[in-house]
Amino acid sequence: MSSSVEFLTRTGCTLCGESEPLVRQIATVLGMRVERVDIDTRPDLSDEFHTRVPVVRLPDGPVLAEGRLDRGRVTRAMLRARIRRT
Repeated sequence: MSSSVEFLTRTGCTLCGESEPLVRQIATVLGMRVERVDIDTRPDLSDEFHTRVPVVRLPDGPVLAEGRLDRGRVTRAMLRARIRRT
């Protein structure tokens, strides 16, 4: 079963730009898809995640990682999420 995660970002977020390739690379290795979501186009998400981006979360809401993302933390979080979903 292929799992997916959302990568929450916003226009002009430098940290998001640095983190997205890492998240996509880890997702590829784990057989997961990444959906990029610009919170500026979603008022419901903009209110909640205004200053918290980048955020990696499951499509149904639970946050896996946010802020400064490092390879180890993101890998562990996405691996746990994949295992729970299979």
